[in-house]
Amino acid sequence: GWQQAGKKRKRSVRVSKPKPHHVLLEDRVWTILYGMGFDSLSGERGCVLQIGPKNPESPTNQIDVFAMDREVAVAIECKSSMESKKEPRFQEMLSKLAIIREPLARAVATQFPAEEKRRIVLAMFTSNLQITDADRSRADILNVSLFDDSDLSYYEALTRQLGPATRYQFLCDLIPGKPVRGLNTSIPALKTNMGGYDCYLFSTHPDYLLKVCYISHRAKGKATDIDAYQ
Repeated sequence: GWQQAGKKRKRSVRVSKPKPHHVLLEDRVWTILYGMGFDSLSGERGCVLQIGPKNPESPTNQIDVFAMDREVAVAIECKSSMESKKEPRFQEMLSKLAIIREPLARAVATQFPAEEKRRIVLAMFTSNLQITDADRSRADILNVSLFDDSDLSYYEALTRQLGPATRYQFLCDLIPGKPVRGLNTSIPALKTNMGGYDCYLFSTHPDYLLKVCYISHRAKGKATDIDAYQ
């Protein structure tokens, strides 16, 4: 219930009430995506995707958090528990999320047309859920990125330090090694030699350079850090 927050004043008192765990998780995820500077974000309590837009009676799917920029569209589902536990239906939840990939791609292309087709990315943030190796294997097969409590805390801290630049580290974890059409470009370069190595000199906008390189944060411990460079 409601609890007193801070010192009691002469004529007033400030009170607060803890958010339900599922609402708190969604709000934390939304907040870090806002800090990453995505061009578009879903509103309060996410958005609803209609699987068959031409049929008013077609089923719908709730998207807890949706974020989009010029290159990617990210749909995130949030799953949490009051206490640490295994979720026996976790793989079923992954399959349900994976089903929306094609309908979401059509909806994004129709409602938010762009010069280059956006890559559709699906992710799931979990809190207090024990994820098994079988769950992670299933997520890999379905191409759904999984993030746990430690990942969320990592991105909260990184967003406070780097702001919008954090988005590129996040996208590298979402789509490591995957081509993004919006990043395909050609620029002129001058070839030279330095210390016996071939070098290339070129000029490009910092905003684009951030999208194709990132700084390694080895404390995070993800596989993407191994091949990163400082």
